[in-house]
Amino acid sequence: MIDCIPGILADSGGSGPWALRAINSRRMRVKDVELNVVVLGEGPEVLLVHGFPDDHTVWRNQIPALVDAGYRVIALDTRGCGESEIKPREGDYAIDKLVADLVALLDALGIAKVRLVGHDWGALQAWCFAMGHPERVDRYIPMSVGHPAAYARCGVAQKLKGYYLFCIQMRGLIEFLVTRFDWWLFRLMLHYPAEFRRIRARLSRPGRLTAGFNYYRANLLERRRCLPHRGSDARFAALLRRRFPLRPDRRR
Repeated sequence: MIDCIPGILADSGGSGPWALRAINSRRMRVKDVELNVVVLGEGPEVLLVHGFPDDHTVWRNQIPALVDAGYRVIALDTRGCGESEIKPREGDYAIDKLVADLVALLDALGIAKVRLVGHDWGALQAWCFAMGHPERVDRYIPMSVGHPAAYARCGVAQKLKGYYLFCIQMRGLIEFLVTRFDWWLFRLMLHYPAEFRRIRARLSRPGRLTAGFNYYRANLLERRRCLPHRGSDARFAALLRRRFPLRPDRRR
């Protein structure tokens, strides 16, 4: 399918080499789920993993920049998000299944090792992927979410800032409340008016909002699944110290 990522034309002013280029996405069956995936460019692979309430289009500015810099970009809609398949049960969104999707996707594409970038929920998935499979990661850039153990060890003040985690556990009721009055409560919590129109359009489709909330419901008490295996700590620490060059080092 052809997916014209919204924002490329508008953000580029309609000029430049990307103004006339569409971005190809494909449907890929990996394990038990069908994912919508963008694969674009040539060179060392970069895997971009989005968070909630986004999909792969959140990377609409980074994808062309990375491709033009000489990277091969893989940007997926994680399960239940964007155009990827919605799974019916809360347990389908457990962190081990999300990580397994990333592993299976790389296997399906024949990719042994990637440069990894994750944002928000995508950062948590990527943390767990990097700790569980450090041999598959050349280097990792986490955005907006720190190490999974950091939140568990933080003080009360920080945990209070995560009050929404518990609000989301009110199944059905929270879906009703956040969509009232033109999604007023959701907009208030989002603090991102420039992106709200796209987000509302995505999450207004049947099942999409609940699928996004199920990430929080399935993993509220499952943080221990994300801790590194014994013996992987040194390799994991080493990949975090590596820099992400503007141009790829093709010797790797």
